[in-house]
Amino acid sequence: MKTLVVCYSLTGKTRAIAQAMAETVGADYVEMKEIFPYTMVSAYTRGAIKARKRHNEDILPVQADVSEYDCVIVAGPIWASSPAPALYDFIREYDLKGKQAYGLLTYRGKAGGAAKILREELENAKSLCRSVITVKADKDTVRAFVSRKLSFAMQEDGKIILEKETTPDLQEASDEAGSGRE
Repeated sequence: MKTLVVCYSLTGKTRAIAQAMAETVGADYVEMKEIFPYTMVSAYTRGAIKARKRHNEDILPVQADVSEYDCVIVAGPIWASSPAPALYDFIREYDLKGKQAYGLLTYRGKAGGAAKILREELENAKSLCRSVITVKADKDTVRAFVSRKLSFAMQEDGKIILEKETTPDLQEASDEAGSGRE
């Protein structure tokens, strides 16, 4: 199955986790970029309001032909308990009908209902949403993904699972990261 990870990241934490996912599941990786990028301040103000209202933020064309992929993983941060606005734009602009789809959402505070919202958006796009995974993107968890102590794997049945290297110092970070699969 030809798989594409499409990621939006403001701070780089989601990017690090999504790139690690792409490498471990054998997927291609591209980034979403807004036409008018957010700053940290505008993300907390204008971006959070747009996210809560499920409004999209116009993105530049992604650097991949999405039609060539059987599976698309949409990755991005959670803002105000909702997926970031760029994710809505990607899902609404690109034809995902009939494709296997997954969501990967990262968060700092609480995930809230963001996974459910992303699943609804992917299903409204007529994709076959297998799951939405939420990962708390603290420093230790990001470091664990970058060092491959935490990783994702795609099983033969097409499910994406979280795998961890069994080391005592990683236990707390991996428990937190793996608890949000929906």
